[in-house]
Amino acid sequence: MRSKAVGLFVCCALGGATSAWAQKFDQLQIQAEGNIVRTDGGEQTSVFSSSGPLQIGKPTTSAINRLSGGCGLAVGPRLQPDAVKGWSLEFTPSSVQGSAVTFHLRWTRVDGRKQTAPADVDLTLRPGESFPIDSLSLGPAPTDTSTCRLMAMTLRMKVDFWPPPERETRLLATDLWLVEKAADGSERTQPLTVRGLPNQSVAFFFAPLTEGAVSLDIYGELRAAPEQDQIVLNLVVRSRIVEGGQSSTILRNGNFMTSRKIEPTIQAKPGEVVSVELPRLSENQSGAFASKALSLRLRLQRVR
Repeated sequence: MRSKAVGLFVCCALGGATSAWAQKFDQLQIQAEGNIVRTDGGEQTSVFSSSGPLQIGKPTTSAINRLSGGCGLAVGPRLQPDAVKGWSLEFTPSSVQGSAVTFHLRWTRVDGRKQTAPADVDLTLRPGESFPIDSLSLGPAPTDTSTCRLMAMTLRMKVDFWPPPERETRLLATDLWLVEKAADGSERTQPLTVRGLPNQSVAFFFAPLTEGAVSLDIYGELRAAPEQDQIVLNLVVRSRIVEGGQSSTILRNGNFMTSRKIEPTIQAKPGEVVSVELPRLSENQSGAFASKALSLRLRLQRVR
């Protein structure tokens, strides 16, 4: 069997939860990635298997291998009979702290149809993080084409959100207003609406604010997740001064870009408006924006 498609959820066919796996974390998953390295490029994901929605104590068994006459990798619940290189593995989540998942991995390497003794490792990863486990060099297979040219295959373990984007049907909208308050109390607002899938990072950019020959960029990314009757928003907001076509510097600290970043986590009911204050920006040669107070107003809604 050959496979280049990402998204074969091997473990999902192993059955539902039982009383032995009572603690569930439905928005997290563990993945085992089988990657390929070509002679003319870097590491690329070829296949993976997933735990599905995370359940503490529930093991997932999987196997990733290259077949004797194929280009690419195959994934399944066990090694193929003619597998010449690959891995057999089992991973079991043991705890979750915040979004950090701790799990135990037991894996075995197959190289030239010879199987090594099992190896064990405990890992703690957060969504989007991966850890390299092993790599195997590959010689050209008899059926290799000019577009195949594989030189290695690698095994990585990864933690990510569940469900993956291709299975997610929900859609969230976030309304943002950049509020610029002057010393006399007057306000000027700039509205912006972004839409995205739950647990996926979405970038946003406001139009630059100007004062004289100095401009101020406000931008960042957000990640929203619905939880029961509220939405949890992880927000990253960055701001920077631009003078004379270049990012301003803080002279007293050397040649550093004037940049500020805040990373609040907001919990709000759908439709509720919340406000976040932004740091003042005064470290620029012209003193622009020193008298302005900036904030963000946000409203989260579920579109679908």
